[in-house]
Amino acid sequence: MRFVVLLLLLLGVGTIEARAQEASPFGGGAVAAAPEPAASGGFLQPVRHQIYAWQRDVNRALNARLVAIKRGEDRGALWAGILFAFLYGVFHALGPGHGKSVVIGYFLGREARPVRGVAMASWIAISHVVGAVVIVGLAHLVLSRALVSPTSQFFWLRVVSYGAILAIGLLMLREWWLGRDHAAHHHHHGHACNHGIGEAARDSAGGRGRRLEQRALAIAAGFVPCSGAILVLLFALANGLILAGIAMAGAIAFGMGLTLALLGIASILLRRQVSLRLPAGGYWARFLALLGPLFVIAVGGGLLVLALAGPASA
Repeated sequence: MRFVVLLLLLLGVGTIEARAQEASPFGGGAVAAAPEPAASGGFLQPVRHQIYAWQRDVNRALNARLVAIKRGEDRGALWAGILFAFLYGVFHALGPGHGKSVVIGYFLGREARPVRGVAMASWIAISHVVGAVVIVGLAHLVLSRALVSPTSQFFWLRVVSYGAILAIGLLMLREWWLGRDHAAHHHHHGHACNHGIGEAARDSAGGRGRRLEQRALAIAAGFVPCSGAILVLLFALANGLILAGIAMAGAIAFGMGLTLALLGIASILLRRQVSLRLPAGGYWARFLALLGPLFVIAVGGGLLVLALAGPASA
């Protein structure tokens, strides 16, 4: 029973609050406070409120460190800024967004080694922040400090990202329907040598396909640039602090990657514990394998519908 409770907790942590907007750690001298989550009840609501409070405090501290770096008031301001950028990445990964939902949902429905959870989390974090670097670079070259903020130009990026997540989820569902998601894990090994070689070749091909699937899903989940990293880089660019901005963006990526990796590993280990208590090849094992595709489809489809319904606010 406790494993069912843990499963529900992980799914609860992965619940999407798609319309919540990220707080800006900069702007106009005053720091924009992190938005309070809507009162929706639920036993995880106090946890969400605490995450918002921590994110708000980190936003303010990061803003203060950047101002100190600009004024040259504190030699340790850069290192403090990197630390707060790392913390921002941690709370950004825990806050509203689809990255953690994709990681948790995928690994709850897919048998994998913990190293794959780390790899997928790394791809999401890297693509999330590299996208911010590219956006800021293009904005600087093309817009030349125009009044239009790069963070307002995300609509089509969101549509492509969410559509890709939905498509990958549908492919995962197709594999589940055809029985390819678990067929390679339930063979007996008392057959001829040639049969064993054929099985090994199929397992190897399946492993490569699974890694490609994980990488594609991670890039799709991280395709929308991190607005926090964009704002850090814009502030750094406007004040001649390019290296400091890049260092802080890297710290944000590291904080996000570490948090998502821990969530991915927890999902993998939880799935293993649940699988050990289910009969091999039985109904419940099959149902557990279905959770991943359904959750990824729900994440991608839900966010795509919201993005298309309100492009002005996306």
